[in-house]
Amino acid sequence: MQLLAPAGVRRHYNRSDRHQGHWLRHWLSDLTLLQMAFSVDSTKIRLALFLLLVAVVFAPIHIFYFEGLWTREHYQFFPIAIFSAIALMWLRVDSKVPQPGRVSIALVAGMVTASVIATAFASYWNSPWLGFIGFVLMLAAGLCGFLDESGDRTLVYLIIPILLIVRPPLNLDLSAIQGLQRITSFFASNVLDLLKVDHIRNGNILEPYGEVPLMVEEACSGVQSLFTLLFLAAMVGIINRHRLFRIIVLMSAAVLAAGLMNVLRVTAIAAAAVWFDVDLAVGVAHEVTGYVVLIVATLLLVSADRLIYFTIAPIDSSADAVMQANPFLKSWNWFTRPTVPVSGTKPGNSATFKIIIAGLIVCLALLIPQFAAVLRA
Repeated sequence: MQLLAPAGVRRHYNRSDRHQGHWLRHWLSDLTLLQMAFSVDSTKIRLALFLLLVAVVFAPIHIFYFEGLWTREHYQFFPIAIFSAIALMWLRVDSKVPQPGRVSIALVAGMVTASVIATAFASYWNSPWLGFIGFVLMLAAGLCGFLDESGDRTLVYLIIPILLIVRPPLNLDLSAIQGLQRITSFFASNVLDLLKVDHIRNGNILEPYGEVPLMVEEACSGVQSLFTLLFLAAMVGIINRHRLFRIIVLMSAAVLAAGLMNVLRVTAIAAAAVWFDVDLAVGVAHEVTGYVVLIVATLLLVSADRLIYFTIAPIDSSADAVMQANPFLKSWNWFTRPTVPVSGTKPGNSATFKIIIAGLIVCLALLIPQFAAVLRA
């Protein structure tokens, strides 16, 4: 890694680093930026002011939405998701804003308009969920005005951790958990049969003979959830600077890891009760078991990331002019190759911020009743 002048600090990777894309190397590279994180330039000041302004405008929405979100154990990772997204925005923002034409003004205006509409309905129906969607849209529009230090894209990709704490409509998150519970109980029962552990499966309840019935719901909540692993998969992809395509593939692997994780946990709890007369279903032992299994699942995700890289790695065409001109090869490498920081400066264009400020003023006016409700409470 090479550090340039303080005005435009950027990281450089050699060709081997670029192709390896090792997650730990990228993570440590980000940590080295902590020594300059408080050397604030005008762009970081603008980013901080934008984040603060959006947070203040949507403050009543955040209070009600996060209060409800905390009551759902499978979303209790949301403070870590928010902190991670903000930290990466601060560390990766470029000293220049995007070039004219790199960001579609129409796209930004569309997101701001959608944010205002969602906020209007949220205020009328008193819906924190719709209000949070308005916040996410406004945040995404603002991030389109900040360039990633890679020079390859804007910071809008860092909205992914925030998107993962938006509850799907119609309680689809609960439906997903219930489906995972049914799958977990089925496979855990079969594993217990292979281990010669006598039990009865009654729906999502496993009843080892002579032991307290084990409800599979206990193994599918809190930090040991599908949603936590989806967040971790997204963070592995973001830290490695993967394209969206590869992040989606890795998140698909997280679904499999979540199922395997819960089967392992339920099997361990039932087997420990029968073989060793140890109760891992309650108390500190229950929590420790959950965290241990979560760590194993995280290691599986890192391993899956390397397997995905091995399976769909970029094709090196630097030594072959014919291959360089192959449009299929170019498309394949664009989807599979991580973005790499580059040097150089880029002319700025801050037109998008005028649209965003106008949208924030309208949202602030729409949310006056919510501010009043918070003050009365």
